[in-house]
Amino acid sequence: MERSLNNKLILVTRPRGQAQDLCDAFNARGAETICQPAIEIRATDRTAQLDEALEQLRGGAFNLIVFASANGVKFALERFAKLNGRRDVGETLARLNLNVAAIGPGTARALKEFHIAPTIMPARYDAEGLLEALRGFYRAPDGITALAFRANRGRDTLAREMRAAGANYSEVEAYQNVDVAVADPATLRALESGRVDAAVATSSASANALVNMLADAARQTRWVALSALTASALEARGVRVAAIAREATMPSLVDAVVELLS
Repeated sequence: MERSLNNKLILVTRPRGQAQDLCDAFNARGAETICQPAIEIRATDRTAQLDEALEQLRGGAFNLIVFASANGVKFALERFAKLNGRRDVGETLARLNLNVAAIGPGTARALKEFHIAPTIMPARYDAEGLLEALRGFYRAPDGITALAFRANRGRDTLAREMRAAGANYSEVEAYQNVDVAVADPATLRALESGRVDAAVATSSASANALVNMLADAARQTRWVALSALTASALEARGVRVAAIAREATMPSLVDAVVELLS
């Protein structure tokens, strides 16, 4: 692989446990990386509501399940496996004759770990793309009885539009995004000294947390956003975005950084 980021320092702001693959991709290009999470991912504390929804799912109450993130897959299906006596999740869901929608390749990979292949995946990896895919798949949205797994915060675009089309569309919180309040002092020093060549932001949910945590230091580098939505969230807080990934995928994000710094 071309080492096109030699001597560059990249700030990665993904949650711990999810940042390593992205750091490795930058390292493979010759860059050094700093990992400074903007948010932490935790299991929901609304377990009663999640368990009730999963029991309804197991009982055949839904004909579609929707996953808008790999985190939704992990937390919902690990909980489902526990309630299901640790039996094979994919096999159990297959018996229910469900359609499974995944927002993008990362979510599809997470499903694969549970032996599940999505039946619906959009060409554009965001809520609007998933909405378009669902509309194309179902000729009569009013026949949909869907369960979607989501975080404690985020947009309601998909739910609002699907309900407006007549779908019976339910959402349940499967996990939480919790802001990291205080940055590592070494991260702040690297930003304030101008040593960081570029920083990446991978979700709109983390945008406010990033600006609150980094304060003026957030404006001391060039930001590359995973999507236009993430870019808009940063720019709404006064942080200029220098580039946006062509697709909402980690390889595309790496390519955007390479293009910016070349």
